[in-house]
Amino acid sequence: MHGFRFLLAPVALACATLAQAQTITVGGNINVTKMTGSQEETAIAINRLNTSQIAISTNSSSGALVTRYSTNGGTTWAASSLQPAGGYDSWMGADSFGNIFMSYQVSGVTQIARSIDGGATYAAPVTIPGTGADHPEMSIGPGATTGTNNIYLRDTVGTSNRVISGTSLGLGVSSAYATQTGLGTGNFGSTAVGPGGRTVFTSMNPYGSVGPTTMLLRYDADGTGAGGYVNQASIVTNVGGFRPVPAQPSRTIDAQVALSYDFSGGARNGDLYMLYTQAADTTTNDTNIVFRRSTDNGATFTSELKLNTDIGTSSQFFGRLAVDQKNGWLASVWYDARNSAGNNTVELWGTVSIDGGLSWAPNFKISQGISNGRSTNTGDGNEFGDYISMDFYDGVLATAWGDSSNSTGDNPNATAGLDVYFAKVLVAVPEPSTYLMMAGGLLFGALRLRRR
Repeated sequence: MHGFRFLLAPVALACATLAQAQTITVGGNINVTKMTGSQEETAIAINRLNTSQIAISTNSSSGALVTRYSTNGGTTWAASSLQPAGGYDSWMGADSFGNIFMSYQVSGVTQIARSIDGGATYAAPVTIPGTGADHPEMSIGPGATTGTNNIYLRDTVGTSNRVISGTSLGLGVSSAYATQTGLGTGNFGSTAVGPGGRTVFTSMNPYGSVGPTTMLLRYDADGTGAGGYVNQASIVTNVGGFRPVPAQPSRTIDAQVALSYDFSGGARNGDLYMLYTQAADTTTNDTNIVFRRSTDNGATFTSELKLNTDIGTSSQFFGRLAVDQKNGWLASVWYDARNSAGNNTVELWGTVSIDGGLSWAPNFKISQGISNGRSTNTGDGNEFGDYISMDFYDGVLATAWGDSSNSTGDNPNATAGLDVYFAKVLVAVPEPSTYLMMAGGLLFGALRLRRR
């Protein structure tokens, strides 16, 4: 496998404080599933106490939730103990104690399982009472009580938001889960946990059309405790819950909103970040990944910043966002059709920020091949599914996505089915001695690409 290394330095005045440079090393692609049929809608988590341990789960056309784990940073993968028959729509999160939590559904019932060994084995899942649930999303962060972590989920029962919360107390130790219902109408949302246990969630309403749709943020200062939720900003996007684009004409895409707090303890501790898909109107196929930042828990946000820097009208969708809680850095990945002549095949692209989203590194390509996920190619009406996944911790950006390129040569369906691919991107800040300075002038951005 091959990878690429970039050396990036932002523009700055030589007389000003030197902005930090960053090195970004994109690792080779690895086929995780190597299964017949298609696998898509991925979840991923890095063990916070051992970044060599990574867990992945994914939907499969076989009808079972497929789970895999790695003990060597993603070089090789093995099947986990839990492969739930009829399982789907999984989400993952990692706490500070070494636990990895996985939420998923079986027949419209939300389940939550925990692993204490990096995803190799899972304890018996906890069933959350209530049927008809859809699209659970999980976040994990500091609890309201020092030394605890908050496990926080949002799903939709019928058309109403429901919040599920629990407390992680240590490796293998957590409280029972509590639920709150009747929290407004919506679906296809996101959650985030911030310093002191504060929580925020959003969902799309309406969510059954091409758009436009409104995403109303709801905030709780102490993590679903006394006081309840306060309505915050309402964000409007022209990408609704079922928006066809040439690369995803049958399954369609949605705004794919992603929320994430900074609880790193650094200069931007408590900042809330938001990512979603936007378009100029409800008919164009020129969809883009946009980013916003809030310093008041979602009451107000900065204006939209487009992260994909391609020139043209290609589609970008399924954007994901993560904060590296060791240092407060940000990363995003997404499907991107910029190199598709018909705007109907995609690659995986990404970018990172080391200054809280004020500036972003040049877009870099992560996937080695280009994928055709359309049902006309795979025979699977789920196409690329509804989302992809990433995690970011201690300079390790780990991501998993559905890929039909067969760039690794080990897909049983060749290019006629989606296997789950994995890649690891390493982000670092070099020593000050490596910075490029120009006395009395400008420090211009440098970009060096080296094949290894």
